[in-house]
Amino acid sequence: GADKAVHVEDDDLHGTDALGTSLELAKAIEKYGYVLVVCGMASTVGWMGVLPAMLAVRLGVPEVSLLSE
Repeated sequence: GADKAVHVEDDDLHGTDALGTSLELAKAIEKYGYVLVVCGMASTVGWMGVLPAMLAVRLGVPEVSLLSE
């Protein structure tokens, strides 16, 4: 199980693109620290399958995608 979770909520992110979202998420992740980051492929406001890859690049870490088990 996870030790903690962080909910990033910012009105400025509403309607932004994957670049803006990945930047804000990277800032939050770096602020709180991480061992593992788990991302989904979609949200209630859109489909951004590229977001996990962009986030990995911003954090300078490898990415594993499309896992099902």
